[in-house]
Amino acid sequence: MFRVLLPDITMDMFLLDCIHRLPRPQHLPPTTPRDVLMRLHYYHVKDQILRAHRTKKNLPTQFKDILMFMDLSAETLRRRRSFKIIADALRSHNVPYRWGYPAKLLISKGGKLTVAATPTEGMDLLKEWDTKTRLPTDRTILTNRPDIPAGPTPQQNCDHLLPTTQRNNHTTLQKLITTHTPSTQPRNIKIITHNVRGLNSPNKRHTLLKELNNTQADIVCLQETHFKQNSNPILGLKHFLHQFHATSPTKSRGVSILLSHTLAFDLISMEPDPQGRFIILICTLNNSTYTIVNSYSPNDNQDTYLASLLDKIEKLQTGTMIICGDFNHILNPNADSTAQHSKKKPSQILQLHEQTTGIARSL
Repeated sequence: MFRVLLPDITMDMFLLDCIHRLPRPQHLPPTTPRDVLMRLHYYHVKDQILRAHRTKKNLPTQFKDILMFMDLSAETLRRRRSFKIIADALRSHNVPYRWGYPAKLLISKGGKLTVAATPTEGMDLLKEWDTKTRLPTDRTILTNRPDIPAGPTPQQNCDHLLPTTQRNNHTTLQKLITTHTPSTQPRNIKIITHNVRGLNSPNKRHTLLKELNNTQADIVCLQETHFKQNSNPILGLKHFLHQFHATSPTKSRGVSILLSHTLAFDLISMEPDPQGRFIILICTLNNSTYTIVNSYSPNDNQDTYLASLLDKIEKLQTGTMIICGDFNHILNPNADSTAQHSKKKPSQILQLHEQTTGIARSL
């Protein structure tokens, strides 16, 4: 079924970490199918499968009666219900949005992605857009609610958006959100890049874990991971819950991007190189949009490779751009190394630097 939904994705990307059938509820007849719970290894593949299933029409007969849902906890569902009135208003005015994990709205308007991490932020957005798009005001959205006094304040609006059973326990809910959701406040982001020269050894992975724990980085870009396709392990880094890999057919090359659990993260898209040379990640971090690129350049023909990569980045880039990696060349061999170690003349490398800098400025 996955191949029908995503025919352009290779089978190795449908890697499953686990899959099992759930017990059938006792009140249902024995002929009732049992639910199947699975966890896909690649987050972006799971996201694409769910989107394709929602929009795909004319599925083959054997798949027509299959329903697919994201497995969400009761707490996450409860927190998402607090956005219901905002979501209803967006739908009624044809403003596209989607859910971010665990409970936030990713709203697309005017070609720009805006994140509403709380009901209060959602209400503020509706107010901001009111004069331009004629979205309803607070009082219009909350009609048929006689328990709401006239002219409520923004904080009161947030209270009234909560389900009735939680309205008198707003403080407790806010504590829950603070405890379980990473901070979305603007702050400096610490980025580290490493050429690790292979991570197939458990000892090297353990060394990497100790170093990352000491540095407390937010974004980690690794080159030369040497993971082979279909066999890259989930790095046991509890502080880096979001891990994205590009692997090669052989145990060479390979790049990874690791994101700290302290960042409020939502994936927009990801493009891994099938040869394991680069990975391009477009996402939101703490309500800001980023394009993160991690690249491992070849040892020769770097100018051709970089020109091709930067052309691809230019087509995909959105928000703030971060480019990390091992580019396998130096700016000026006369100043930065002994002459015999460089195969390029200084003018050639400087020309390459000016070319890449010019493209980066244009982005």
